[in-house]
Amino acid sequence: MKSERYGFRQTGFQNDRYNEILDRKDKALIFDLDGILWDTRKPVVRIWNDVFEEKGHGRPLTFELLTCLMGKPMSAFGEAIFPQLDPDQRDGLVRQSSRRTDAF
Repeated sequence: MKSERYGFRQTGFQNDRYNEILDRKDKALIFDLDGILWDTRKPVVRIWNDVFEEKGHGRPLTFELLTCLMGKPMSAFGEAIFPQLDPDQRDGLVRQSSRRTDAF
């Protein structure tokens, strides 16, 4: 198998999927980080605002604000969206929102 030839072969039950992927003929993977293929901003705004509303903070994130924050560290998101909250609170809200988006 190719993965064994290149020294990538992993052992153990949890690595079966990893080995299966390595042995496939098609090796391309597309990361659409800049939104050219799929613009995720609208669903992200909706999902994040759902979390903020559930936690009693309204729906403060706008499409325009998210667009301005793209590429910045997550701490900048919290500072821009919730300047009135202490850093721990806003970081917690941003983490919860981000986890919900990951499940999307």
